[in-house]
Amino acid sequence: MTTTAGSATCPWCRHYFEKRPDTCPECGGQMPPAVGSDRGPRPPEPSRALPARYISSVMFGKNLGVILGLVFMAVGLPIDIVAVCLMNVPGPARFILLPFGDLFFLIGLFVFLAGRRSGRRRIEALEHGVAAEGEILDVTKDMTQEMNGRRPWRVEYFFVVGGQRVGGEVVSWSLVDGARNKGEPVWVVYIPSDPGINSVWPPIV
Repeated sequence: MTTTAGSATCPWCRHYFEKRPDTCPECGGQMPPAVGSDRGPRPPEPSRALPARYISSVMFGKNLGVILGLVFMAVGLPIDIVAVCLMNVPGPARFILLPFGDLFFLIGLFVFLAGRRSGRRRIEALEHGVAAEGEILDVTKDMTQEMNGRRPWRVEYFFVVGGQRVGGEVVSWSLVDGARNKGEPVWVVYIPSDPGINSVWPPIV
């Protein structure tokens, strides 16, 4: 897919438009303004209904913690089952396999729960957060991840609550987000009781 001036991809359902609409006709989500422009319209007042496809993506489809956690648990559980089946069989196999399987399963469970928590916090901010004016702090390549020879962008941002500066960051695989500049205005939605639960609005994905 070739991007053109004035084109846009919906951050909620990933539908591509040759000409940017204000609202995605596919899912009804608010479209982001062009990179480098103003903040765009203020986020709707909470509570906000998010497209189901986006929630599924955040909680599973693009949640690396959840995916890796399930993979580790899927490896560890069969090993544990085999170890239990070998309990009455002479030899050291069961004593080697059981701790090995437990380790994989527990690591997977920890990573899975951390991924779920991260996803829930993001959804909570987007659904129930109040709006604040924010700015892009920095955009750098994330050297901890790679897919098909590509590395994503780590977009850092901040906003001010009660005179205190609060930061956040999100990882994006979009070339559009890689073109963002320091100082670019954005909207941020956050939970007043815990400003650390926040997200750019519309979301960066």
